[in-house]
Amino acid sequence: MALFTALAGLLFAELNFSESAYRWTRGLERFQIDEVPPVLFVLVLGCAWFAWRRYQEAQCEAKRRRVLEEPPSIC
Repeated sequence: MALFTALAGLLFAELNFSESAYRWTRGLERFQIDEVPPVLFVLVLGCAWFAWRRYQEAQCEAKRRRVLEEPPSIC
């Protein structure tokens, strides 16, 4: 994922993406369209946190089920 992010950063820098985005959205300044990237970043962080939490819950549930499914030991 880090490699993909780095490649995207290089591509956007080469294509001057920020300047192009500014030209495309210049007329929408009254809607504060330039604030969308930070908001999307926070959204991505929230989704990543939620996915990590759900993964942890799934791991705990799988471990609990493995313990319950073990055959009883005969002493």
